[in-house]
Amino acid sequence: MAGSSRDAGPAARLVAANLQRVRQERGLGYAELARRLAAAGHPVADTALLKTEKGERRASVDDLVALAVTLGTTPNRLLLPPADDPGPGDAEAAWGKEPPRRLWAWAAGEVPLGRAPASAADDRAARAEEAAFGRENRQHLRDVPRPVAPPGGISVSRNFALDGIAGFIESAFAAGLTTGEIRAEVERAITAALTDPEPARKGRFARGPAPAGDDRDSPDAQEA
Repeated sequence: MAGSSRDAGPAARLVAANLQRVRQERGLGYAELARRLAAAGHPVADTALLKTEKGERRASVDDLVALAVTLGTTPNRLLLPPADDPGPGDAEAAWGKEPPRRLWAWAAGEVPLGRAPASAADDRAARAEEAAFGRENRQHLRDVPRPVAPPGGISVSRNFALDGIAGFIESAFAAGLTTGEIRAEVERAITAALTDPEPARKGRFARGPAPAGDDRDSPDAQEA
């Protein structure tokens, strides 16, 4: 189920270090993690986990997936270097000396490996390449329709919010921001919304359908 330490390469060494880091963050000992893996249907002895972290045993693909599920994380978290790692990368790795953040953008299906996030300054072919890469590798977002109207119809404010998101991205891209910078800003906004203790009380777009004849949420009304 696992190779020898002699066969371990850069990716295997990263998995060993990341496994130890995440396991300790979760406050789990080897015995408890082994118990949880067994309960999930993928038994791995506690001694095997110790050897994996010490680089004496190579984790299999099945191990990697089971560990990610059991630890409540993702395979990327176990496979890639921390995004804030200042190191230049590993020349022995298949991905070469790509910076960690570029590796995460590639593994997340955002930007092809070896390419910087696109901007409006890039030619059409480069922008199309990133778009095609995203469609192929971010399939959970592909061809997702706009939210279905709730009972009573979608409110003007909700439509305006969706158009505002698209407008912000188009304007930011035209202003010279890269797709990476735009994604980071959108992610910050999503995180802020998720951690807000009372999100329904914030913003004009949180209200339900506007009463008939109430156009206070329309763009024209906002400019008045």
